[in-house]
Amino acid sequence: MYKKIIGLLCIFALFSSNLFIVSTLGLKTTTLISENNDGKWTILVYIDGDNFIVNKYASDTLNYIEMVENNTDIRVIVQVDGTRVNDTKRFFMSYDGDMSSIGSEEIFDWGDGLGNQSREINMGDPNSLSDFIIWSINNYPSEHYLLSINDHGYGWDGLCIDEHSNNSYITLKELKNAFTRVSQNTNVDKLDVLYFDACDMGDIEVYYEIKEYVKYGVSSQDGVIADHNKIYQFLLENLSKDPNIEPVDVARELADFCFKSYSEVGNHIFKCYNDVSVIDLSKIENLAIVIDEFANILIDKLEENASYSKLITQASTDALRFLQGYSKSFLNIDICQLVRNIKFRSLLDDEVKEICNDILDILKNEVIIQSDSVKHDEMGKAHGLNIYLDYKQENIYDKYFDLDFADDTNWDEFIVKYLDVKEESENSEKQLVIFKNLFNRFPLLEQLFFKFIPFNKLKGLR
Repeated sequence: MYKKIIGLLCIFALFSSNLFIVSTLGLKTTTLISENNDGKWTILVYIDGDNFIVNKYASDTLNYIEMVENNTDIRVIVQVDGTRVNDTKRFFMSYDGDMSSIGSEEIFDWGDGLGNQSREINMGDPNSLSDFIIWSINNYPSEHYLLSINDHGYGWDGLCIDEHSNNSYITLKELKNAFTRVSQNTNVDKLDVLYFDACDMGDIEVYYEIKEYVKYGVSSQDGVIADHNKIYQFLLENLSKDPNIEPVDVARELADFCFKSYSEVGNHIFKCYNDVSVIDLSKIENLAIVIDEFANILIDKLEENASYSKLITQASTDALRFLQGYSKSFLNIDICQLVRNIKFRSLLDDEVKEICNDILDILKNEVIIQSDSVKHDEMGKAHGLNIYLDYKQENIYDKYFDLDFADDTNWDEFIVKYLDVKEESENSEKQLVIFKNLFNRFPLLEQLFFKFIPFNKLKGLR
């Protein structure tokens, strides 16, 4: 009778729509690998499927991982949460060759004392992420570690929304704190590769925040196609062929697989572009230093001449821009295109040209190791990294000022200065238009007006 009940439960799980599919047959507690049996790579996959889109493809991700033959040098640990209650699970992934069900071993002993009990974990809590990483590193030690965070991404606003936990998500500051906790509770100071399997995470602000804890990042400046799970199979197959591959080459291959997969799936459903890049976080501080100098120069230009705001507006308007954030409420811009556009409009200004060249040189030769992108309509291709620059003062998101990038550079001061000058200039122009239209209709009024109002207070009316 017990076996029949279990069988019926499995059939229900397999055929229920929009539910995370987990076979309960054949599951057993994983025997942990001792420290004397270190591997070459431990792959950590954190799937926050507690929302419709990610949950829809979560089981596919696990099944593609299971299509790769076992290799003692490669360990894959997955923590996944679906849209049901008490459905958070951990798996030690292994080959089964069956795309219709999940046959890998479920890990019941998380070290939390709950044993075989069901769990509903808030995947939008940074402690949930750090607990998973710490436990995995300490129980499955390797020479190298790759972490994939799979869910919705919101740029420097954060990532990983958990709908069962009041739409909680991990802010960028919390992500940094999670990695700090990992370094304090393991012998790993830096993860070798961080793959943001999430939209919009290719921002300088993101990488600057976590630069002390990650060597190489793989991310997209725009949206990520949800149905691209086969990349995990590609990645593991290549790692199995050569477990001694260097982390930077793993990141490159992963980016290649992502770009190919995004292109094959296409953007006709999700209306996002295909771009992916590899970022060297050890060089991100060099970029921040020159951007700080750039910000100070732009602030000086705006103070010298308010009309300089028009040059910046034109340069940003003609660059690739991406709406980001939890509510898609702020605007990030491709750094390369923004800087090139400002440089092009400042041909007679050696100071601006020089700092623009410095930024472009560091981006191309140090920070962005690899960048693949399709053409974004008339705007051309993305170049690998975004930066925040909004177009309205009222849109400025207070959370931005708490980021390390804002603390350590004057880019936030430049944004505030630029938008102040821009809006003041636009308001003045509107007033000029009103006066000019009025004087065109009533010429006598213009004569009386200038008779009593000093001309130097009304520049631009004549």
